[in-house]
Amino acid sequence: MDFTGNREYDLGHHLAAGRYWLEKVAPPRGAIAISYCAFEFRLEIERLAFQYWLQVHKGEYTEEQLLHDIRAFKRLEKKVYDLGGKQDEINRYFELVRIFFETLELPCDFVTPNVGKLNKYWQACSEYCHVGWSLLWEDEGAVIAARAELGEISSYLDSQIQGLIGWPDLPVSKYEEKNQVIRDYIEGKSTKEQVVAFVKQQGLWGRIEYADGRPAKFAGKAVHPSSASSPDNRNIGG
Repeated sequence: MDFTGNREYDLGHHLAAGRYWLEKVAPPRGAIAISYCAFEFRLEIERLAFQYWLQVHKGEYTEEQLLHDIRAFKRLEKKVYDLGGKQDEINRYFELVRIFFETLELPCDFVTPNVGKLNKYWQACSEYCHVGWSLLWEDEGAVIAARAELGEISSYLDSQIQGLIGWPDLPVSKYEEKNQVIRDYIEGKSTKEQVVAFVKQQGLWGRIEYADGRPAKFAGKAVHPSSASSPDNRNIGG
């Protein structure tokens, strides 16, 4: 792949470009390649955060708002947390998505966003983009340590990109007790076992809806309500 020309919109473009430079590092030489690698990885981290911003930002936005929100990584991080909740809540949100998928016997490849960890790696990459790093080019130990750290960042970014990048919507019911079950789990007030028991009692089904106009279709193995559930058959759909 030629990284000397224009940028590409592909989600993994900056990761591939950074890996290209990382392969050029050969201690004791490699200070320039490390800086270029770190710069590309930093762009990749911002690209991932931007992707999550798009997913969690429901509704429309103006170009002015977009440019304001993505101008700084800390601003992006704050926006994702403001809209998606604290990291513990985000973790449990995606755990709940996996519970529903597992119950429906569907594969779930969604990656849990961790913007705090992305911020940690963004800061690490930034250090290699400052002039101070250029003064260490003769320090073989520093070059080896930098290569190892950037290798760790590379592996993490790859694990994020290989999964599904998205913010799936959880079902919203007209029955408050069902919505409360979801809120309780996200807030840490209930367990996986309690959620599964509720789902088996109430029932659960999945449906795929396409944005291109194709007809929706059911997905996975539906869970039929148990005989002990309420007679109005208020199963959970998603």
